[in-house]
Amino acid sequence: MKKIILVVFAIAIFSNINAQDIKETDVPEAVKTAFYASYPDADNVEWEIQGAYFEGGIKVNDMVTSVLLDANGFLVQTESQIPASDLPDGVKDYISKNLNNAQIEEAAKITEPTGKVTYMAEVKNSEYMFDPEGKLLYNLQGDSDSGEKDSD
Repeated sequence: MKKIILVVFAIAIFSNINAQDIKETDVPEAVKTAFYASYPDADNVEWEIQGAYFEGGIKVNDMVTSVLLDANGFLVQTESQIPASDLPDGVKDYISKNLNNAQIEEAAKITEPTGKVTYMAEVKNSEYMFDPEGKLLYNLQGDSDSGEKDSD
C-alpha cells in the first residue's frame, strides 16, 4: 500500500513538469464540487491538469495550497506551503548534517485523505520527502547523497 501511495505521489510531482493551466469551465463538475466543499470561500483558484488529476491552487494566509483530485472529485492529496521553520526538527537536523546546512528553498506539508502527513523540503533543486518525525523517505529529483526510496 505504501508503494502505491508513493507511486501516486511521484506521478503527481513529476507531472508538474507537464502540468497545463486550464480554465475553471474545463474542470469537471465533480472536481469543482469537491474542491469548493472544502474551500467554500476560495476565489482566484488556479486550475491545472496533471496527468489524470486536476489541481486547484489557492492562497491561504499568504501560503499556496494545492488540492489534487481525480476526475470523480476524490481527493488524492493536499499540499500546503509552510515556512521552513515549521518543518519537523528531524528535517532540519538532516539538512544540517547531510546537506551542509543548505538553505531550504521551499517547504510543504502533504496530507493524504487517510490523514497521513509527509513533509517536503526543496534544497539545491531537489525535493526531499520526510515522515512526521523527520526521517528521510526519499529524494525525488536528486543529485544528492541519498536518492534512495524507503524500502518498507
